[in-house]
Amino acid sequence: MALTQPRIFLHLILALSLCLFVGVSTFAAEDNGVPLALLKQRQWGDLDRLMNRYLDEYKRNTDKEFDTTTAFDAISVKDPKIAHLFDEWILASPDSAAARLARGRYNYEMAWLARGGNYMAETPQEKISGMELHTNRSIDDLRRACELDPTQALYSRYLIQAFMTIGKRDDINKEYKRATALDGQVRGARYAYMYTLLPQWGGSYQEMEAFLNELKEMPNTPKTIKTKGILEALLYARKSDDFFRDGQFEQALTFANLAVLANREQSGLTQVGNALVKLNRHAEAIPVFTDAINLSPSTANELRGPRDRRAFAYKVLRQSKEAFDDYVILAEKDNSYAQYFLGFAYAKGWGGIKRNQAEGIKWLALAADKGHEGARKLLLEVRSQEIH
Repeated sequence: MALTQPRIFLHLILALSLCLFVGVSTFAAEDNGVPLALLKQRQWGDLDRLMNRYLDEYKRNTDKEFDTTTAFDAISVKDPKIAHLFDEWILASPDSAAARLARGRYNYEMAWLARGGNYMAETPQEKISGMELHTNRSIDDLRRACELDPTQALYSRYLIQAFMTIGKRDDINKEYKRATALDGQVRGARYAYMYTLLPQWGGSYQEMEAFLNELKEMPNTPKTIKTKGILEALLYARKSDDFFRDGQFEQALTFANLAVLANREQSGLTQVGNALVKLNRHAEAIPVFTDAINLSPSTANELRGPRDRRAFAYKVLRQSKEAFDDYVILAEKDNSYAQYFLGFAYAKGWGGIKRNQAEGIKWLALAADKGHEGARKLLLEVRSQEIH
């Protein structure tokens, strides 16, 4: 099933590896770097106590699942150079469930790094083999974590992800049942399981809808209500994506709006705005993108994120100052198109921007260094004019 599935989209991969667990965490922003810092400093005792504490807190209180997941996500960066540090941690603490979970989580990230972002049909066998190798390593560590701490539901989320990657449906079902037996309110395992039902992974929308209907039997608590909303939004968002790819933008807009109604979050609002842009309703899209930015400012400046899309809408509407202001923020975040745009605006005096050749050259050079062909050509033109 999964590994040879030809239509695996990069946004799905990113969603799985970076954003699989959706929800507001109380893991403080200033603490996000602590686990990784302790790992790099080889502070094995402090690191082990911290991460096992997160696991224990979640077992005592299901609402702590968010904090625990965020803590382990923070240490699982896509960096091949730190693999030996996880090995050293396990050598120092061989009976630590947290150490095994961390290395298993890390190897899952490395599996997708090894695979790359192309379609499966365009991925060389050596990359597929590298993905399989890291995935199997991840499974081995996660199973060991289960042996060391058999009452912990968190491991199932990551095991379901790994089993999905290599197409082990029976193991997925077993892990899902194990997690829900340990924590009736578990969210991560349910979200991971919902992903396995996506058509891209051999499932269907009918199966996703049936799963959602089953979840209606869950007792309502703040956490389970949020979980139901998140999973319903996932279904609608994927339907919106399908219509969007097929150029059916009215239908894409309908389902994107349903996703936002089910769970108001940044990616859903951005998809609403994108559909409005495709329908040439740029003025309506701008406040939607603004809402998306305000909802999560820390993630608003990513490539094709809400600020990127709002800047484009402003530009189409010839609201030059607003477009320019957004592109300044994006350019400072290393967005190559934004750097090209600033270079163009300064070099040509676009939209009433005061011409400034030095500033234009600065931004064009930055974009050209990243391979932006338009920036390279314009940079040659501007420099040629300087010479003459």
